[in-house]
Amino acid sequence: SDVCSSDLTAPSQHTLTLVPSPPTLVGSSPDQGATGAPVSGSLALTFSQRLADGDLPADALTLHGPSGSLSATLSRLGDGKTVLVKPDVVLTDLTVYTVRGGAGIRDIYGQALAVPEGSVDVELLSFTTGDFTPPEIQQPDGIRVSIPEDGQSTAVGGPGSVDAGTLVVFRNNSTGELVTVEANADGSFSVTGNAELGDDIDLLFIDASGNETEFEPENFENLDGTKLVGPAGDTLEVEDGRRLVIQIGRAHV
Repeated sequence: SDVCSSDLTAPSQHTLTLVPSPPTLVGSSPDQGATGAPVSGSLALTFSQRLADGDLPADALTLHGPSGSLSATLSRLGDGKTVLVKPDVVLTDLTVYTVRGGAGIRDIYGQALAVPEGSVDVELLSFTTGDFTPPEIQQPDGIRVSIPEDGQSTAVGGPGSVDAGTLVVFRNNSTGELVTVEANADGSFSVTGNAELGDDIDLLFIDASGNETEFEPENFENLDGTKLVGPAGDTLEVEDGRRLVIQIGRAHV
């Protein structure tokens, strides 16, 4: 059938207003909820759109630890969306930190970061730092490395020398040989490796997080008190509180 022109209606016009959404966090380094995060360097927070030009106010993003807010420096990357938060201090191992954002975060349209009603900021990022502290040698004076005899040397540490479970590596740097044991529950250890007089021997302590501490014995000493004095000489305690000072080519009390 024919369509009459009277059945046609004139096109209508509508006015659309685009209202940009407030900026939101879309990425971060470290990731949200991350564990093992570094204790130094900058944090990076990336937002959904470019932020307004100009310097960011100090309270746009704030870093918080167990004792409250921490001083940090804010800067932006060239993409206009990513803000770096550089703590002014080294963070503490195995500690939870948060980054909070306030109305100082505004996009190029003037839209501010949304915060809960009645609040001045909102938590954007939470992370936990890792363990980066080398294992402590708690009683270094109690560690002895015996004089090589019959091709072997033994390193002994008494109770409390290191933390329980610490890996103790006997290293003969002259031959490349490594011998590893685990410290006992009381922190003591004993490890024997192949060695000859003149070999370069030290110990390496490794904790559960992979942190390392080196220990270089000043002299070789047997459990009976016999010492091997190296080129640097040594000072030995003798009777009546006197000391025997040994230097290259001479010795005197």
